[in-house]
Amino acid sequence: MELIQLETIEVPFRKLVASTENVRTTPAEEQATRQLAASIQAVGLLQSLVVQPAARGKFAVVAGERRYSALTLLQEAGQLPLSYKVPCRLLPKGADTTEVSLAENVERETMIGCLFNLSFFFRVQTGIQFTIFA
Repeated sequence: MELIQLETIEVPFRKLVASTENVRTTPAEEQATRQLAASIQAVGLLQSLVVQPAARGKFAVVAGERRYSALTLLQEAGQLPLSYKVPCRLLPKGADTTEVSLAENVERETMIGCLFNLSFFFRVQTGIQFTIFA
């Protein structure tokens, strides 16, 4: 099996649309989306969206729906211009979008609670300000 090569592109926010092929069908919790938006505003978008070409020059977000929703919140709040260039990974023609969306949602490992707590404690002890918590 050949390794799929994904090209990295920048897509203006206005050209992004939600994909109907995303395997995650339940919307993210509103509070979690607001927290992610605050994180993106504080430190930037750390993970690219995965897209495929859609109708009328748009790009459908196949993986990264929560990040897209958070960007949408920022845009609606006037904190992200429609021209903002979003880093995206472009799926090649014929890619199995369901498999990609599923891999995005399944193939991840949650940070162990004690490591999260330790890093949080370190930041508090050293006086480092948190800008990602809304």
